[in-house]
Amino acid sequence: MPEWSNGADSKSVVPFGVPGVRIPLSPRRKNNVKRAAIFLIAARLFVHPAGTIYQRVQVPSISFRLNLFFDLLIYIGMTNAILPEIRQATEKLYQEARVGLDEGTPVVLLHITAEYTIVASGYKAMPDQMRMFSIGAEKTAREYFKHTPPTPAEIEYAITAVEEEVMPMRKSLPADSKLFTFDAKIYEIASYAEGIVTAQKMTFTRSKMEDVFSRLAAIITGRPASMDTLPSDLPFAATLLILREFMHHLGFVEITIEHNS
Repeated sequence: MPEWSNGADSKSVVPFGVPGVRIPLSPRRKNNVKRAAIFLIAARLFVHPAGTIYQRVQVPSISFRLNLFFDLLIYIGMTNAILPEIRQATEKLYQEARVGLDEGTPVVLLHITAEYTIVASGYKAMPDQMRMFSIGAEKTAREYFKHTPPTPAEIEYAITAVEEEVMPMRKSLPADSKLFTFDAKIYEIASYAEGIVTAQKMTFTRSKMEDVFSRLAAIITGRPASMDTLPSDLPFAATLLILREFMHHLGFVEITIEHNS
């Protein structure tokens, strides 16, 4: 039985509303790019260019220390590099999310694109912090989903990878933040929830999101897809999974969706 479907008896301490589906809390798979960067830094620290191991009493040369410094810059860049045009577009969305809110109200913007996910948060007109994650609707689907619908094992690996990306941000987000998005894919997910009346601006609760995910989970575990109206495309499943992990692990009970047609 896959770990993600252990149900209420799971060791997960995060509350959720889908019987038979858990959210794993212990990452088991490291991002290969980050791991390679860490390995390179470790090699700089312990291995002499000639191949011998550094003794503790040795003082690294200036060139060694410069190389290590640049390795660290590369690692930081790989984990959270944001191009200026992406930063500017995200700032604009963040400002739109703040329209009508008092200064001092904490806001978090979630933007899931095809190849990455970006989060901006803060209390004022401009975000205090912005983070980019190496997960996205098409990227996550491409890397983890090899079948349509995905297998339970593929879902489990994807959950672990997404969780590994978002969990470290939990302590850095403002308390009692309001979560916003302008993503068409999240709007589409909300449109499949029962009892939701779609509008240009609407609130999508975590419980409603779980209702949609439980239907996807049922299809993944054997229910004929023809018995539901959910889309069968893999980026839809990946976006739903990313949204679910984000809301659960970062403590959001609802998200405000603004859709510009």
